[in-house]
Amino acid sequence: MKKTYSIKATILVRIGMTEKMCLYSGGEPDDINRTFTRHSVTEQWIYGIGTYLYFENDILVAIHD
Repeated sequence: MKKTYSIKATILVRIGMTEKMCLYSGGEPDDINRTFTRHSVTEQWIYGIGTYLYFENDILVAIHD
């Protein structure tokens, strides 16, 4: 069973969601860090103080809060 995380009072995200789905759910992050490699693009989205979403090739792969 996949766990649902609340990153703000009304934002729910799950591993496997696309960036677009997360934007729809939570709005724009406060900051985005991007890493480009030969085989992928990874992004770290930062919400408020201490909530991070990690994406690989447009898919949410990790959540840190």
